[in-house]
Amino acid sequence: MNKTSDRRGQIFVLVEGDFEYENVLRNLCKCFPELDDLEKNVQIFRTNIYNLYNDIISEYSDEWEDQDINIPLLISRKKKIFIDRNDYTDIILVFDYERQDPYFDSEKILKLQRHFNNSTEDGKLYINYPMVESLYDMKEIPDAKYSEKKYFSIVSQGKVYKNDALNDSWLLKRFDYIENIKTILKKNAKGIKKENRIQLLDNILTIDTEGNVEEQVSQFVKSYSENEQVILTTMKAISTFVRKINIQDKEYNEYGSFWKYLREKIIIVAESNIRKIEKILTDKSPVDLGNLKDTYHNMDYLKLLIKQNEASCNGPEENRFIWVVNTFITILGEYKFFWKRNIESSLHNEGGVAK
Repeated sequence: MNKTSDRRGQIFVLVEGDFEYENVLRNLCKCFPELDDLEKNVQIFRTNIYNLYNDIISEYSDEWEDQDINIPLLISRKKKIFIDRNDYTDIILVFDYERQDPYFDSEKILKLQRHFNNSTEDGKLYINYPMVESLYDMKEIPDAKYSEKKYFSIVSQGKVYKNDALNDSWLLKRFDYIENIKTILKKNAKGIKKENRIQLLDNILTIDTEGNVEEQVSQFVKSYSENEQVILTTMKAISTFVRKINIQDKEYNEYGSFWKYLREKIIIVAESNIRKIEKILTDKSPVDLGNLKDTYHNMDYLKLLIKQNEASCNGPEENRFIWVVNTFITILGEYKFFWKRNIESSLHNEGGVAK
């Protein structure tokens, strides 16, 4: 069997579950084509970080910390597929803190964070607090309350946090808009090719909801189909949905497209998390945009975990908490486009402070 791979130089990504893949990674890649290298080689672990620890012990023994840990090999044996570590320049691991899990162990998770600290070696571990749904835990963007947001319900309350984070989430609502329009187009726009439906989706996301919605939708559909029945049914379905959810936000026109608008908002989410991590680690006010790059490159995810362990494990149970932080979104800091936009934004803000 020829095992020569065409994946050399790419990134291997291991995520905890389907939500991380479908609702986090894929959504980010839709807004940021620059991240497509993250989506090409994804494996879903389908269990939590403490089972990953156990799998490492089983493969490498209790003395695993001083060894080179081959995560792609570990996954290939677990799933009985062939994955070659040499095919990848970087390894990314995305998991939840899972403080509520009965197998939670502060020492074990510290060992994992300490070891997996470099994507070009054994891998870089992004632990999300209390879980990856923290990406969506903003009711508006920017959210003035986010820098102080904590989660107090620790034991056996994972589902409660998920519901709290996703309920009325600004960002999740916008992604839901897109998915619902895609579903409507797939059902009603018969005979229109997939690539044209994608373009049609982009057209629909530019609709002026204060104007004649039906006429705008009809004109867009006519660009891809001459079938009167397709035009009529698609126009009715899309118009009804657009009126119901009113996709056009007040700020939308400033960006020229819904995708650019969403992209800008996600960058703000990343900035908010970088600044919050710095605040947790230093107990100082969040840094301004002008100093954000230095802050990012000096961030210590191990110290962040130590802080989270202290806050969630020490003192009376009713006083324990977890800082809400999404570390995975900070991966945008590894890409040049993030800092290019960041510099441009700081130049437009008096004193370099985000407004």
